Amino acid sequence: MRFNRRCVTDGRVKWRTETRKAQLSRWRRAAANIGFLAVTAQAVLFIAFWGPIGRDYVLFGEWARAVVAVSVVALPLTLTGKGQSRWWLLGSSCLLFIICFFMILSK
Repeated sequence: MRFNRRCVTDGRVKWRTETRKAQLSRWRRAAANIGFLAVTAQAVLFIAFWGPIGRDYVLFGEWARAVVAVSVVALPLTLTGKGQSRWWLLGSSCLLFIICFFMILSK
């Protein structure tokens, strides 16, 4: 978990500095911002599993659909960024998806 927290925080710090410095078109900057928010939503969903979601099967099903939907949005949109933040956010997004995928399989 330490690596994943570091990925998200490093990606966030680098994202804030690089997106302002990078010369990106408007659509690409907007897509990178949405990708960043999607990775943040993945982290929130990952943390939310240990609440009542882990004990209720109906909530678990909704949680699993949300994880997949956010991951489908996050993976391609993080690639539209530029620089190191793209790889940190992509790595944390993939890692969060893989961990959540195994959590889904374990139920």
